[in-house]
Amino acid sequence: MEYVDNEGIAQKLELISVYYKIEKDKRREDAYSNASKSIKGAGDEITSGAEAKLLSGVGVGIAKDIDEL
Repeated sequence: MEYVDNEGIAQKLELISVYYKIEKDKRREDAYSNASKSIKGAGDEITSGAEAKLLSGVGVGIAKDIDEL
């Protein structure tokens, strides 16, 4: 599995947010955008969805997506 740093994770989550914006799914758009911001603001590198889930704005579903990156 390839290593993805916080900036890379945040960028991928933001792309997913844009997808949901196009699909007019405001709830998911906001969820992915908020998770992206939380990852960007994290002081330590996030290495798993479980770590990301400890941040505000990252729930179970997004944590699973992070594990797949």
